[in-house]
Amino acid sequence: MDNSFNYILKQLRVAFAPSPFAKTTFVGARNIPHGSPGKRTHYFFSHKSNGLIQLESYLELANALKVEAHPLTLEFRTQAFKMLKSSGQYVFPDFVVKLTNGQYEVHSVKPYPYDATSESLSEFLELREILAKLDIEYKHVSARVLPDRQQLARLLQLYQRGHRRCWTPREVDLAVHSLQVTPQFSMMDAYTIIHSVNLPCEILDYLIFHQLIHFEIKGEAHGFY
Repeated sequence: MDNSFNYILKQLRVAFAPSPFAKTTFVGARNIPHGSPGKRTHYFFSHKSNGLIQLESYLELANALKVEAHPLTLEFRTQAFKMLKSSGQYVFPDFVVKLTNGQYEVHSVKPYPYDATSESLSEFLELREILAKLDIEYKHVSARVLPDRQQLARLLQLYQRGHRRCWTPREVDLAVHSLQVTPQFSMMDAYTIIHSVNLPCEILDYLIFHQLIHFEIKGEAHGFY
């Protein structure tokens, strides 16, 4: 076991191999035990990944929602592969995201930005250099760029309401086109517009969550990313 390109790519292929089940729980190279003392573990159902994703903290939940919402995300996994540090220890990157263009990116999710003299920064730079040779971007994601707890609650509401059913491409296109007619309106106005074209109001939550519409909502903060 080493950091050879073939070894890393083999782990990624295994992580994203199609599941024989309609829906599954994705267990990474490092399994996350739920109910561990001091851990705020979660299972997050990803519609893009079509399965349950294991998470260790609310920060990872915030990043999972951000990744799920991004238009370029095809699917993602957590703790899905391991890399060998120069110290001889293994590290399991927090997230690996498969993009719609077939490339990967890896996320390290931390509460704070790295300090310029920290050991964690040295580790991050070491692993980033290895992954760069595979044309894989290694990103440090801190709480500073993630939704806060209030935004997280709102995102979860949008996500749950917006995915109560599957939307057809025609329905999504019709909703987006209808909302583009008026550049500024209240949330109630938006729901009225959606209703006027005979669409369920939950599709608006889907469009906002997945960043498929961009508008200024009167009287309400809008923009979680």
